[in-house]
Amino acid sequence: MPAQEIPFIGGAYTARSKNLNAQVCQNLYPEMDSTGGKSVLSLRGTPGLILWTDTGDGREIRNWILFSDDIIAVIGNTVYQITLGKVSNSIGTIGTATGWVDLNNDGIYVSIFDSTGGWTWDGGTFAAIADGDLPTPSSSTYQDGYHIVVREDTDEIYISAQDDPTSWDATNFATAEGAGDKLVVARSIQRQLWLIGEKTTEIWYNSGESFPFTRNPGGFINIGCSAKRSVATIESHIL
Repeated sequence: MPAQEIPFIGGAYTARSKNLNAQVCQNLYPEMDSTGGKSVLSLRGTPGLILWTDTGDGREIRNWILFSDDIIAVIGNTVYQITLGKVSNSIGTIGTATGWVDLNNDGIYVSIFDSTGGWTWDGGTFAAIADGDLPTPSSSTYQDGYHIVVREDTDEIYISAQDDPTSWDATNFATAEGAGDKLVVARSIQRQLWLIGEKTTEIWYNSGESFPFTRNPGGFINIGCSAKRSVATIESHIL
C-alpha cells in the first residue's frame, strides 16, 4: 500500500465550529507556491522574533517609522531616535501615552500625530506643530508631498502645505460624501488614498486640481471599520 502524506499544512486558523477546523498555527504563516514546486503549500517562520535592541523604556511601542538610517519610535509618550548602532536617544514627548499614533516620512520631516495634535522631527529639531489651522486629528497618512489628517468625529480630511507639515490652511479640506459616515482612518496605498469610515470606504487619487485629491469613479465600498488600530497595510494591500 503506497505511503500517504499526512496533511500537516492546511488551514491555519480555528473555525467557528471546531468540528470543521480546530487547527492553530503559532509563529508560522502559510505560503503558496505557484511555480510548480513539489508542495503547493509551506509554512514560513515569522520575522522579528529576535531581540535587536532595548531602549529600556519598558512601555508599549505604539508605532514606528524609518527615517534616513534611523528608526523613529513612539514609546508611551516619548519619541525615540534609534540609530543603526542601536543607540537610543529621547528626542521629545507628545500629548498622549496610550492609544493611536501615526507617523509619516516625507524625506525631510517625520510628522507625528495623536489625538491631541501634531509634532515634527527633521533629524535635528523636534517641535510641536503650532499652526492653529491644524484640526484635532483622528488619523493621518502621507501622499505626494502632503501630510493628510482626518478631523476628529467628522468626514473631513485636511492637507498640509506641500512638503511642509508645519503649515496648514483651514480652508484646504475635502469631505467624503459617498455616505453619511464618519471617517475612522486614512491610509495611502500605491498612491491611492483610502478613506475608511465606520460603515463605508472611499478610494481617492491625486487629480492635480486645486484640492489635489478626488474620489475615484466607482471608488466606493459598502464596508467600513470601527477599529482604528486594526487597519494594517502589507505591500500593495490594505488589511
